[in-house]
Amino acid sequence: IQVVPRGLETIERINANLANVELGKSVGPTTDQDVFAYRTDIIRGTVFKSRYKVEIGDFPGEDSREFTEKFGHLFHQTPYFKWAMEADAFLFIIDLAPTLVTTEEYGTPPEYATKMTQAIRVAWQRLSEYHYEGGRSLPKKPVVLVFTKADVFGVTADISDLPEITKEVLKLGFDTIPTPTEIDSAKLKRGQEYTQKLFADLIQYLSNQSQNYHCLFVSCFSF
Repeated sequence: IQVVPRGLETIERINANLANVELGKSVGPTTDQDVFAYRTDIIRGTVFKSRYKVEIGDFPGEDSREFTEKFGHLFHQTPYFKWAMEADAFLFIIDLAPTLVTTEEYGTPPEYATKMTQAIRVAWQRLSEYHYEGGRSLPKKPVVLVFTKADVFGVTADISDLPEITKEVLKLGFDTIPTPTEIDSAKLKRGQEYTQKLFADLIQYLSNQSQNYHCLFVSCFSF
Protein backbone atom coordinates (compact mmCIF):
# COMPACT_ATOMS: atom_id res chain seq x y z
CA ILE A 1 0.00 0.00 0.00
CA GLN A 2 1.32 3.43 -0.98
CA VAL A 3 0.08 6.59 0.73
CA VAL A 4 0.49 9.86 -1.19
CA PRO A 5 -0.37 13.14 0.62
CA ARG A 6 -2.35 15.50 -1.63
CA GLY A 7 -2.05 19.26 -1.62
CA LEU A 8 0.57 21.65 -0.25
CA GLU A 9 -1.48 22.39 2.89
CA THR A 10 -1.65 18.69 3.81
CA ILE A 11 2.05 18.12 3.15
CA GLU A 12 3.07 21.14 5.24
CA ARG A 13 0.74 20.22 8.12
CA ILE A 14 1.90 16.58 8.22
CA ASN A 15 5.57 17.54 8.29
CA ALA A 16 5.01 20.22 10.94
CA ASN A 17 3.26 17.62 13.10
CA LEU A 18 6.06 15.10 12.56
CA ALA A 19 8.65 17.71 13.54
CA ASN A 20 6.85 18.36 16.82
CA VAL A 21 6.60 14.63 17.56
CA GLU A 22 10.30 14.10 16.84
CA LEU A 23 11.12 16.93 19.25
CA GLY A 24 8.90 15.42 21.93
CA LYS A 25 6.34 18.22 21.61
CA SER A 26 2.56 17.89 21.52
CA VAL A 27 0.86 18.29 18.16
CA GLY A 28 -1.82 20.30 19.97
CA PRO A 29 -5.54 20.73 19.36
CA THR A 30 -7.15 22.23 16.29
CA THR A 31 -7.85 25.84 17.29
CA ASP A 32 -6.87 27.98 14.33
CA GLN A 33 -9.55 26.94 11.84
CA ASP A 34 -13.07 25.57 11.68
CA VAL A 35 -11.97 22.46 9.84
CA PHE A 36 -8.83 21.03 8.34
CA ALA A 37 -8.83 17.96 6.12
CA TYR A 38 -5.78 15.77 5.71
CA ARG A 39 -6.07 14.66 2.09
CA THR A 40 -4.31 11.59 0.75
CA ASP A 41 -4.50 9.01 -2.00
CA ILE A 42 -4.07 5.39 -0.97
CA ILE A 43 -2.79 3.23 -3.82
CA ARG A 44 -3.12 -0.53 -3.46
CA GLY A 45 -1.62 -3.21 -5.68
CA THR A 46 1.27 -3.38 -8.13
CA VAL A 47 0.06 -4.54 -11.56
CA PHE A 48 -3.66 -3.81 -11.13
CA LYS A 49 -3.73 -0.72 -8.95
CA SER A 50 -6.69 0.63 -7.01
CA ARG A 51 -6.70 4.25 -5.88
CA TYR A 52 -8.75 5.49 -2.93
CA LYS A 53 -9.28 9.12 -1.96
CA VAL A 54 -9.12 9.59 1.82
CA GLU A 55 -9.87 12.81 3.71
CA ILE A 56 -9.60 13.06 7.51
CA GLY A 57 -11.45 16.05 8.95
CA ASP A 58 -10.18 17.70 12.12
CA PHE A 59 -12.64 19.91 14.03
CA PRO A 60 -11.92 21.90 17.23
CA GLY A 61 -13.80 20.06 19.97
CA GLU A 62 -13.45 22.79 22.59
CA ASP A 63 -15.90 24.93 20.59
CA SER A 64 -18.60 22.23 20.50
CA ARG A 65 -20.97 24.04 22.89
CA GLU A 66 -20.77 27.28 20.86
CA PHE A 67 -21.14 25.20 17.70
CA THR A 68 -24.30 23.55 19.07
CA GLU A 69 -25.81 26.84 20.23
CA LYS A 70 -25.23 28.36 16.79
CA PHE A 71 -26.60 25.54 14.64
CA GLY A 72 -28.73 23.44 17.01
CA HIS A 73 -30.16 20.39 15.23
CA LEU A 74 -29.82 22.00 11.81
CA PHE A 75 -26.51 20.33 11.09
CA HIS A 76 -27.04 20.52 7.33
CA GLN A 77 -26.02 24.19 7.71
CA THR A 78 -22.74 23.44 9.50
CA PRO A 79 -19.27 23.69 7.91
CA TYR A 80 -18.80 19.98 8.64
CA PHE A 81 -21.87 18.95 6.64
CA LYS A 82 -20.85 21.06 3.66
CA TRP A 83 -17.44 19.37 3.73
CA ALA A 84 -18.90 15.85 4.02
CA MET A 85 -21.54 15.97 1.24
CA GLU A 86 -19.30 14.12 -1.21
CA ALA A 87 -18.70 11.20 1.17
CA ASP A 88 -19.18 7.63 -0.03
CA ALA A 89 -21.30 6.67 3.01
CA PHE A 90 -23.33 8.53 5.64
CA LEU A 91 -23.87 7.80 9.34
CA PHE A 92 -26.61 9.62 11.25
CA ILE A 93 -26.07 9.17 15.01
CA ILE A 94 -28.85 9.56 17.58
CA ASP A 95 -28.24 9.63 21.35
CA LEU A 96 -30.66 7.22 23.07
CA ALA A 97 -30.55 8.83 26.54
CA PRO A 98 -33.04 11.64 25.68
CA THR A 99 -35.52 9.03 24.39
CA LEU A 100 -36.19 7.83 27.95
CA VAL A 101 -36.34 11.03 30.00
CA THR A 102 -37.61 14.58 29.70
CA THR A 103 -34.85 17.19 29.82
CA GLU A 104 -34.75 20.97 29.51
CA GLU A 105 -32.45 20.75 26.51
CA TYR A 106 -34.34 18.16 24.46
CA GLY A 107 -37.89 18.19 25.87
CA THR A 108 -39.98 15.02 26.05
CA PRO A 109 -38.91 11.85 24.20
CA PRO A 110 -41.50 12.42 21.41
CA GLU A 111 -40.32 16.04 21.04
CA TYR A 112 -36.71 14.87 20.84
CA ALA A 113 -37.61 12.23 18.24
CA THR A 114 -39.44 14.83 16.17
CA LYS A 115 -36.49 17.25 16.26
CA MET A 116 -34.00 14.55 15.24
CA THR A 117 -36.30 13.22 12.52
CA GLN A 118 -36.67 16.72 11.08
CA ALA A 119 -32.93 17.39 11.23
CA ILE A 120 -31.99 14.15 9.48
CA ARG A 121 -34.77 14.39 6.91
CA VAL A 122 -33.72 17.94 5.95
CA ALA A 123 -30.07 16.85 5.80
CA TRP A 124 -30.95 13.95 3.52
CA GLN A 125 -33.02 16.19 1.25
CA ARG A 126 -30.07 18.58 1.02
CA LEU A 127 -27.83 15.65 0.12
CA SER A 128 -30.35 14.53 -2.52
CA GLU A 129 -30.43 18.01 -4.05
CA TYR A 130 -26.63 18.20 -4.11
CA HIS A 131 -26.22 14.79 -5.74
CA TYR A 132 -29.00 15.39 -8.26
CA GLU A 133 -27.49 18.68 -9.40
CA GLY A 134 -24.09 17.02 -9.76
CA GLY A 135 -25.39 14.00 -11.64
CA ARG A 136 -24.42 11.64 -8.81
CA SER A 137 -26.33 8.64 -7.45
CA LEU A 138 -27.20 9.02 -3.77
CA PRO A 139 -29.62 6.07 -3.23
CA LYS A 140 -26.84 3.53 -3.80
CA LYS A 141 -24.55 5.01 -1.15
CA PRO A 142 -24.69 3.29 2.27
CA VAL A 143 -26.62 5.21 4.93
CA VAL A 144 -26.59 3.98 8.54
CA LEU A 145 -28.89 5.17 11.31
CA VAL A 146 -26.91 4.60 14.51
CA PHE A 147 -28.58 4.66 17.93
CA THR A 148 -25.77 5.16 20.41
CA LYS A 149 -25.61 4.70 24.22
CA ALA A 150 -27.57 1.45 24.16
CA ASP A 151 -26.32 1.30 27.77
CA VAL A 152 -29.66 2.90 28.72
CA PHE A 153 -31.32 -0.45 28.18
CA GLY A 154 -28.98 -2.00 30.73
CA VAL A 155 -30.06 0.28 33.58
CA THR A 156 -33.80 0.28 33.02
CA ALA A 157 -35.99 -1.85 35.22
CA ASP A 158 -38.74 -1.44 32.66
CA ILE A 159 -39.36 0.98 29.80
CA SER A 160 -42.48 2.32 31.55
CA ASP A 161 -40.69 2.79 34.89
CA LEU A 162 -39.16 6.16 33.95
CA PRO A 163 -39.03 8.14 37.24
CA GLU A 164 -36.87 5.55 39.00
CA ILE A 165 -34.31 5.36 36.18
CA THR A 166 -34.02 9.05 35.34
CA LYS A 167 -30.87 9.66 37.39
CA GLU A 168 -29.18 6.55 36.02
CA VAL A 169 -30.01 7.48 32.44
CA LEU A 170 -28.81 11.06 32.85
CA LYS A 171 -25.45 9.73 34.03
CA LEU A 172 -25.04 8.42 30.52
CA GLY A 173 -24.48 12.05 29.55
CA PHE A 174 -21.82 10.99 30.91
CA ASP A 175 -21.44 12.56 34.37
CA THR A 176 -19.56 9.45 35.37
CA ILE A 177 -18.09 6.61 33.34
CA PRO A 178 -20.41 3.61 33.66
CA THR A 179 -18.99 0.30 34.80
CA PRO A 180 -18.88 -2.13 31.86
CA THR A 181 -21.78 -4.52 32.18
CA GLU A 182 -23.66 -7.02 30.11
CA ILE A 183 -26.97 -5.79 28.69
CA ASP A 184 -29.86 -8.13 29.35
CA SER A 185 -31.03 -9.41 25.94
CA ALA A 186 -34.71 -9.07 26.88
CA LYS A 187 -34.21 -5.44 27.96
CA LEU A 188 -32.29 -4.71 24.79
CA LYS A 189 -35.06 -6.17 22.64
CA ARG A 190 -37.75 -4.14 24.45
CA GLY A 191 -35.58 -1.03 24.15
CA GLN A 192 -35.03 -1.57 20.43
CA GLU A 193 -38.76 -2.06 19.84
CA TYR A 194 -39.50 1.12 21.83
CA THR A 195 -36.91 3.09 19.84
CA GLN A 196 -38.07 1.76 16.48
CA LYS A 197 -41.63 2.78 17.32
CA LEU A 198 -40.52 6.24 18.49
CA PHE A 199 -38.51 6.82 15.28
CA ALA A 200 -40.82 4.88 12.95
CA ASP A 201 -41.27 7.81 10.53
CA LEU A 202 -37.53 8.41 10.21
CA ILE A 203 -36.70 4.72 9.80
CA GLN A 204 -39.34 4.32 7.09
CA TYR A 205 -38.21 7.50 5.35
CA LEU A 206 -34.54 6.49 5.14
CA SER A 207 -35.33 2.90 4.16
CA ASN A 208 -37.49 4.21 1.29
CA GLN A 209 -34.88 6.74 0.19
CA SER A 210 -31.83 4.48 0.20
CA GLN A 211 -31.14 1.16 -1.48
CA ASN A 212 -28.38 0.53 1.05
CA TYR A 213 -29.93 1.43 4.44
CA HIS A 214 -28.92 -0.06 7.80
CA CYS A 215 -29.93 0.52 11.43
CA LEU A 216 -27.58 -0.21 14.36
CA PHE A 217 -27.71 -0.08 18.16
CA VAL A 218 -24.26 0.49 19.66
CA SER A 219 -22.66 1.01 23.07
CA CYS A 220 -19.22 1.87 24.43
CA PHE A 221 -19.66 0.63 27.98
CA SER A 222 -21.85 -2.47 27.72
CA PHE A 223 -21.87 -5.59 25.62
